[in-house]
Amino acid sequence: MSRYKDAEKKLKTRTNKIKKDHFPNLANVEIKVLLDTKKKMSGGKIRMAEIKPTDEMIRFLTKEQTKNLNGYDYIMIVDEKLFANFEKQDTKRVLFHELKHCFIDDKGKCKTIPHDFEGFYDEIEYNKDDPEWKNRMTEVLIELHREEE
Repeated sequence: MSRYKDAEKKLKTRTNKIKKDHFPNLANVEIKVLLDTKKKMSGGKIRMAEIKPTDEMIRFLTKEQTKNLNGYDYIMIVDEKLFANFEKQDTKRVLFHELKHCFIDDKGKCKTIPHDFEGFYDEIEYNKDDPEWKNRMTEVLIELHREEE
């Protein structure tokens, strides 16, 4: 059995709505959304989600799956337990955060901005109702995975 599976339509729709409403620079960008069925640690922390640009091979292999027939520009991977156990607003927080990593350079190439970049100021505004969302969600997600071990 594969570790990854296609995201449910609800998660894909939510991702596209956030992209449309908050990221006009990503209007023509195609994002493949996957669910990760296993816990993943990164830098000693649990990973809620991640987004990465695709390479030419992935774009070629996925060209039939996209509207523009150019393949996916990014792949977003979301922890399955996060999607299954958190409220809609919490999943939106994570999706918004991941989309903040997306950057189109002056040559039109899709890239990502690392966490050490301090320019996610509008993320503070987006999450003003729950500024500690990341810590809260991380603790719950760790516990959800611990129950499965």
